[in-house]
Amino acid sequence: MWHLKYQNDISINRFPMTPKIYQQAAGKTISIVYAIAPCPLGYLLVATTEKGICSVKLGDEADKLEHILNQEFHQAHIMRDDQTHREWIQAILDLIAGGEAHLDLPLDIRGTAFQKQVWQALQRIPYGETRTYTDIARNIAKPQAVRAVGNACGANPIALIVPCHRVLRSDGSLGGYHWGIERKQKLLIQESTRKGNSKVKASASLNLDPERSRSRSVSQRRVKSQKSNFTRGCAQ
Repeated sequence: MWHLKYQNDISINRFPMTPKIYQQAAGKTISIVYAIAPCPLGYLLVATTEKGICSVKLGDEADKLEHILNQEFHQAHIMRDDQTHREWIQAILDLIAGGEAHLDLPLDIRGTAFQKQVWQALQRIPYGETRTYTDIARNIAKPQAVRAVGNACGANPIALIVPCHRVLRSDGSLGGYHWGIERKQKLLIQESTRKGNSKVKASASLNLDPERSRSRSVSQRRVKSQKSNFTRGCAQ
């Protein structure tokens, strides 16, 4: 079980679920339970195995997130249960809302040796700070692998907990983000505001396409009415 924290000293024991295990299991021994909750970034999907969190996704539509999960783990037995590990889900929701800066949750994820190096380096980026893709490549002693670092960030299966949103281009621009550039911008501004890092706040304040922004606002209004229901359920 791999325990992670949003701080400089990270306890990383191992990645228990390897690609080989997934392939050999053929869905017979791997069971995945997932939950979906509305959040300030749209919808949050958290999927878990018996060992820990195997996937965290963000999106505008719950159905699309479910479809992505089923494609990604097509050989596993997948079931939705919004009551399982509600405390984990609530911890991630608190992080998104800016009420929590440190997480210590068990993860069960797969990746190549290089991807693991990159994801571990991402975990060492302090809350409210950013690094460039070049910085990460140097940190893992592979300074020429900047493009590969970007690919590893894009392949990160655990959004937020492995904070790939904290990686920028060398010129300070946002770069890409698998779950949408507006979400990356919002996360960076929120984290830097809480920590009082004006430099990060300024670099994240980019002009976005107005049509995309309007579409995002519609999505936020659609899920807003559902947030209180989930929060009340967690308090019960």
